[in-house]
Amino acid sequence: MTQAIDTANQGTPDSFRAAMDIANQVPLDSAERGEADYEINNWGNQLLSQAESQVSVNPDAAISIATKIPPYSTFYNQAQELIRNLSNAQLLQPAPSDP
Repeated sequence: MTQAIDTANQGTPDSFRAAMDIANQVPLDSAERGEADYEINNWGNQLLSQAESQVSVNPDAAISIATKIPPYSTFYNQAQELIRNLSNAQLLQPAPSDP
């Protein structure tokens, strides 16, 4: 778990996802698995928060960040809903016209 925590401490979306992948490799029967699951969900929540903070500023960035939340995180479904909502909103926007 030390490697996962060190990776997550970089604070970027990519580092959170890498840390989650590292933590998810902890065996289910390991004494560290509880900590791994806790941190996976903590980092998933941080990724979702980062994505939500970009919704009105940069929807493409919000989608990019949300896609980093893996299916084994409890925040996966919320991330997928955010991605769907933003994708649908972008489809409904009229295309810019040339002057």
